[in-house]
Amino acid sequence: MKDKPLDVVRISVIDAQSKKRISNRPTFLFVTGQQKTQIPLNIIAPEYRERYVLEPTYRFSETTFITRQVSNTR
Repeated sequence: MKDKPLDVVRISVIDAQSKKRISNRPTFLFVTGQQKTQIPLNIIAPEYRERYVLEPTYRFSETTFITRQVSNTR
């Protein structure tokens, strides 16, 4: 893995007024690739959040498709 370096980014959500962490558990993201140093830190978390919002939709669609496919074969 020495030929595949990665950066670890720790993300904590902090309340803007009280400056206290909202969640006790931070999120750790791994950034890899040849252009990983060109990605600003303030872009990484929002991009991941967008992915996280879309992922359940894909999972639901996939499950629904598989369920329909199985029920049609019976």
